[in-house]
Amino acid sequence: MRRGGPPRVSDLLWSFDELVRFTKWEDAEVRFWAIDRLIRHYAADCCDAIAPFLLDDHDATPAMVARHLGEHGSARHHAILVRGFKLLRAAANYAWCNRQILMWQAREVFERVMGKSWESLGMNLVYDVAHNIAKFEEHEVEGRTKRVWVHRKGATRAYPPGHREVVPT
Repeated sequence: MRRGGPPRVSDLLWSFDELVRFTKWEDAEVRFWAIDRLIRHYAADCCDAIAPFLLDDHDATPAMVARHLGEHGSARHHAILVRGFKLLRAAANYAWCNRQILMWQAREVFERVMGKSWESLGMNLVYDVAHNIAKFEEHEVEGRTKRVWVHRKGATRAYPPGHREVVPT
């Protein structure tokens, strides 16, 4: 039953405690389903139950949990959110290093095949684009400029020509 209110149809199907039990299943899809139902039907009560799943291995679960904790969580959820952001930063650093290594290896192959240095071939890095990171940005929220985390999963922010963050070439 929903705590502090009249029962809903969903209360008759899956109780809060039953859904929490499903979050402990080994199958990531079952965990995702249970967490999704907890958020939909027990939004105010589920923060403590879902917080550990910020670090889940399912593709969509961590983002769903982070969004819910950001909207409904309290100060006691701060540590797990910080841990999640630290993991995002570590993953972004790993990806950056990986792109640099791949670029270096590609240059080596071109040097070997073409018999010229990568510099003479004009193989300079033009722009290193990270397409799956979270970062602080300033945006207008409810009429006020706020510094917020933005996660563009699979997308890169586009700036207009002449923007202060675009380096002239």
